[in-house]
Amino acid sequence: MEDQIYQIDPVLKTPSTWRNKSWTESIDGYQREAQQLARCVELNRFYLENDYKWEATINVEVVLSPAGIKSVWEKVCRKLKAHGVRALWVREPSKKNHCNYHLLVQDNISEKELAAAIEKAMPDRSDIPWHKHIDKINSTYYHYVRYILKAKVKGYLKGKAVEDKWEYKRLLFKKNLSFKKVGKIGKFWVKPKKVLWQEVVDLEKRIGKGLEQPGMEELVVHVAELTGEPIKVIERTLGYYSNESTIKEWIETIACP
Repeated sequence: MEDQIYQIDPVLKTPSTWRNKSWTESIDGYQREAQQLARCVELNRFYLENDYKWEATINVEVVLSPAGIKSVWEKVCRKLKAHGVRALWVREPSKKNHCNYHLLVQDNISEKELAAAIEKAMPDRSDIPWHKHIDKINSTYYHYVRYILKAKVKGYLKGKAVEDKWEYKRLLFKKNLSFKKVGKIGKFWVKPKKVLWQEVVDLEKRIGKGLEQPGMEELVVHVAELTGEPIKVIERTLGYYSNESTIKEWIETIACP
């Protein structure tokens, strides 16, 4: 299909001395972008005065040209912003060559107001057929963010444990199209994404360095036996607080019973 907007058989990884990046170069690069953005979205949530509250999906039911896709959505975003919507949006292709949009919306607007804003922002259905779905963000927030990004995450499919739950739904746009994969409406980011990502990197370095402290491995095992909490959760907590005097004293206690 000449106007196909997604890749039929994307490469797993491009040969390079640098880490694969970009939403379109390779599956490895896509997964890296998705994980990085997911971490930034989580940290952004920590700084927000208002939490993320709504998940909205808008499905366009017709095939549009890349230029048409870009033009229509830019107008929609401007109108949604004018209605006070603050959201992250993620664009993805469907196997029918349509475009679908996922919105992660902040808690500064009611469901009724959001629904009305979308209706006013989107084209008339007689011109471009579409439908929407709005739901409240709940305790599955972590998984929802990774779902809309189609990030690599462990999970279950038909009762079977898998390493990449959304692999079968992940479609990569073709390279060099005229539109973006993700964007924002209104003031979604509390801090620039680059700043947020650097904070994530610094956090991981702090945890990693903390876990290298002598006696930390034994303490992790000890706490796991006491609490029954997952090892990874315990590692991140103890690694982060490794410089606290109470943690150092605890390590000494375990080393010298």
